[in-house]
Amino acid sequence: MNFGFILVLLFASFAQAYIPPADMILKKNTQINSGSGFRVTLKVQIENDPAKLAFQEVWTIKDAETMRVQIHGLSQSNRNYYEDYIYKEGKRYRINESGELAFIDTNSDHFEGFYHMQTLEGARRFLTQAEVLPPTEIKPIEESSEIEGSTENPIEANAVIEKKEFIYKPDPFVRLGRFSGKVAYVFGKAKPHGSSEAYPGLWVEQDRFRTLKLRLPSGVEILSSDYKSMGKRTFSGKRSLVWRGQKILLTTQRLERIVVGPKTRRFLQPGELLKSRPSRSFTSNEDEGASISLSATVLNEFYQRFR
Repeated sequence: MNFGFILVLLFASFAQAYIPPADMILKKNTQINSGSGFRVTLKVQIENDPAKLAFQEVWTIKDAETMRVQIHGLSQSNRNYYEDYIYKEGKRYRINESGELAFIDTNSDHFEGFYHMQTLEGARRFLTQAEVLPPTEIKPIEESSEIEGSTENPIEANAVIEKKEFIYKPDPFVRLGRFSGKVAYVFGKAKPHGSSEAYPGLWVEQDRFRTLKLRLPSGVEILSSDYKSMGKRTFSGKRSLVWRGQKILLTTQRLERIVVGPKTRRFLQPGELLKSRPSRSFTSNEDEGASISLSATVLNEFYQRFR
């Protein structure tokens, strides 16, 4: 066999086996979310739903901490449904049944902000709360310094030569894996061989650093595919949320850049919800059929739990 070909194979094997520091992977993962000011329109529906219920979500996004979503029913059975949420600094605001502005802390199953995360610190914080990362600071690269030589006057130029040595230590909570035919960096505790228990985790595509899969502590999984770009920003065109044997499809219908000026900043203030039209919940009755009743239950839980 040709010696050069052997070297190529060895180099390729090394490249695939090498796992960069966790911080580097997460930083590149957040860099694809760069840019401020987007409006994203999503269609939400249950996969293979015989009732064919669907909702439209219009997201106005400044960043992962400041977003607003307006939700409309698209089907005959839920056309009157309307909800309006503002997310700000870990809280979700809405108008309650009494017509008052109310808020709650976003729960552990709220995932939307992660897909708009633009900072390494924010990604760390989310993944630690989601039990994907251990509750300790990530220090994948340790730096040691030693001083060579001596001088009575250390202020003199070139009096001290500082030697820095970088020691690479792979993070125990990151490994190589595969998802949907792609090689991925997998964050989280590895499942023991033969175990059926699924631990929280994050799958990041090896070559492009795009999020392929996120598993939350509750066992809920979000699968991402069909990525699209707008400038430096990359969005998933299709996401699937899997839980309780159901699959909710989140399809990106429209993506546009907006200016985050005074008007948009005001629109994203919780007090602006008081100017919104009243919320209309989605309920079904027996006359509409069992399939619609079941779909309504699933989608109501989706909005209460994940939004």
